[in-house]
Amino acid sequence: MVIRCKNCYKKLHYQERYCTRCGTESEEVVEIMENGVPPVSDWQKTKVALIISFFVSFLFTGVFSVVMGILYRRFNPSLIIDEEGLLPIVLSGFSRGYSLFITSIATLLILSIVFYSDWFSDFKEYKAKDVFYSLQIWAPLIGLLYVTSKIIGFSPIPSYIFTYIENDVAPFIIIITFLILYAIVEEFLRKIVIEGINEVTIWPNYITVIISGIFSVAFNLMVFMGFENLIINGILGLTLGHLYLKNKNNLIPNIIVRIILIILVLFL
Repeated sequence: MVIRCKNCYKKLHYQERYCTRCGTESEEVVEIMENGVPPVSDWQKTKVALIISFFVSFLFTGVFSVVMGILYRRFNPSLIIDEEGLLPIVLSGFSRGYSLFITSIATLLILSIVFYSDWFSDFKEYKAKDVFYSLQIWAPLIGLLYVTSKIIGFSPIPSYIFTYIENDVAPFIIIITFLILYAIVEEFLRKIVIEGINEVTIWPNYITVIISGIFSVAFNLMVFMGFENLIINGILGLTLGHLYLKNKNNLIPNIIVRIILIILVLFL
């Protein structure tokens, strides 16, 4: 855990109760000296969360896609694959859709268990009145993001997802479920990444927001392999990183914005 002096931002050792630079007492150091065990740092949590997400969301999605494809092919032997080796939309939609559905549930469940206190702390702190006060931000923000996606011709949702829906190759409830669950996972990871960066650096907020935007692009590319929506996901990542900091590091507004935006894009 990295502890900084609240006055001069000097890094403090676990036994450095008073800052050797300015003399300010550190409550964090006092707590560690009294309890004897330093708490897990936000930066350590960041590394663990990213490793979990990489293995479950990326590697397991690929594995499950192959397994689902093999099973579908086995139970549908009459399925024809063309001479160029291109997979039929019904096969790719089934394997990809269900693999994303499974890994979205697994990723969210594992992160919720490992980071239980971090995950539910925001829900406890967020009151009903906060929802009302945040409406003045959400309404124009959601409208701006939606209009921007229409103007530039790109959607935060990969185009192949719409192809699956149009061809009815995967149940709509499966598709909207994994889109929402992965949006929630991404916002929780954004929280972890921002908190980790703020712990080990003293960078200004705009640098942290830019990094969170880059993270959004990388996460969506890793999970959905949607290269055509990098621009809109970058804009979305920058916006939601700023929104997270403006809402006193609470991820609930971000989750609500993401869910509403997904519903708008799918239904309008």
